[in-house]
Amino acid sequence: MRILHLILVLCFVFACKKNTDKLPPGILSPEQMKSILVDIHLAKGARTQQLLPDELMKNPDKVLLEITQVHNTDTTTFQASYSYYVSQPEQFQKIYKQVIATLETSP
Repeated sequence: MRILHLILVLCFVFACKKNTDKLPPGILSPEQMKSILVDIHLAKGARTQQLLPDELMKNPDKVLLEITQVHNTDTTTFQASYSYYVSQPEQFQKIYKQVIATLETSP
């Protein structure tokens, strides 16, 4: 009888465990997010240094649009993914550690 209870408890525990490897549909992978965030930070730095063309200097939304297009996605998907990762602090922190490491090694 104890074995049966143990089996039932284990089944319940494993059934309730979240699968953190699976992303909801329409959410960018951590690697895609990292790449886009790196480019966003580089663009912000270029904007601060006034290295962007005038058209982009005046329209930050266009910068985001161009960055997402380069990464074969769109701003809506990026924003949904950003919101998702913000709600997952551990994953978001891992992504941002990679972003920082990449920016620190960029020439």
